[in-house]
Amino acid sequence: MMLSLVDVSKSKENSEREKAYWNSFHCQNRIISSKNRIYGKYCKNRFCTVCSAIRKAEIINRYYPILQTWEEP
Repeated sequence: MMLSLVDVSKSKENSEREKAYWNSFHCQNRIISSKNRIYGKYCKNRFCTVCSAIRKAEIINRYYPILQTWEEP
């Protein structure tokens, strides 16, 4: 999907958007393992599927305690 978006941004000559799409394409490209932990660099773009899933999970975790207090959420 990202490669298709890169092609579209090239045809529209939008270099800023093209850089963001390439950044998303290379999201979690390099993973570092140290002391039984895994680290990586996230792009944090809204159209990246990995970063969107992480953002969604953080929002759910933030509102979950409030939703638990409701009788019928």
